[in-house]
Amino acid sequence: MYRLIQHTNKEEFKTNLFYWLCTGFVYSMLFWTLLNSMLAILIVAFWLFFLKKEFHLSSDRSKLMLLFISLYVIGLIGLIYTGNMTQGKAILQKQSALLFFPLVFGSSTVLSFQLLKKLISHYLIATGLACIAGLGIGMYNYIITGNIAAVTGRGLLVFHAFNPMMMGLYCLLALSFLITYENFSHNKFNKWLIALSFILSLFIFLLSIRIIIFCWLLLVLYFLWKIVKKNIYKIFLTIGLIFSLVLSGLFLPALKKQWKELADFSMENNIVLDKDSSLERSWGGKALRVA
Repeated sequence: MYRLIQHTNKEEFKTNLFYWLCTGFVYSMLFWTLLNSMLAILIVAFWLFFLKKEFHLSSDRSKLMLLFISLYVIGLIGLIYTGNMTQGKAILQKQSALLFFPLVFGSSTVLSFQLLKKLISHYLIATGLACIAGLGIGMYNYIITGNIAAVTGRGLLVFHAFNPMMMGLYCLLALSFLITYENFSHNKFNKWLIALSFILSLFIFLLSIRIIIFCWLLLVLYFLWKIVKKNIYKIFLTIGLIFSLVLSGLFLPALKKQWKELADFSMENNIVLDKDSSLERSWGGKALRVA
């Protein structure tokens, strides 16, 4: 009996420690990149040496684990074709989370559904705080400089080493969690969830990344069409969302520039491939992709 109690306490301690390591990782991912790297190493080491592991090919968890690991395998295969092996290995090292984190979360017996829900809640809080901090920094810089660009794009990032695309993906992921949250999925509209959805959506628009805003539109349309029953309301909501997209393109300078570049098919916006076209010119994404 004593051994059973001792074993139970030991397993509970491991579960709690794993939970706090993961919670710290979630918050540091958005606020303290050095601590985030250290916690990532600690989580993998803790899983490797102290946690029980299981793998059943028939389980959904194991299938998802293999699916995510396959993204890393694609990178390994890419080494065969790379002309710069040193750079290829460096990229794989940066992408090692695609290998280790699916292994950790896909095989750990301590990761229960309840624990995962708690971590998702912390992720929503962390993303919301990062957005509020970014909006505060942007507004402060706007008041000082009077430049509207201070509240768009990189001007909103807590860490300027962050990529606006990555921050946009964080917000999209948080929004998708919110949409599948219990209150929303059962049409119980908690005011805090609505407020967080608005903050995340506002931040996504102010980041001014075309593909992120397009994904936001698809996500919100899916959610609204799922919960709204009458077709006439669905049509009006769709028109309203598209109208808000058009307005953002008119009033947000960075987004306005991107939409203008996307619609510009003139020869001045085409890169001539047999000469150096980069001199005194910053090419947009569409021109580079076409080239």
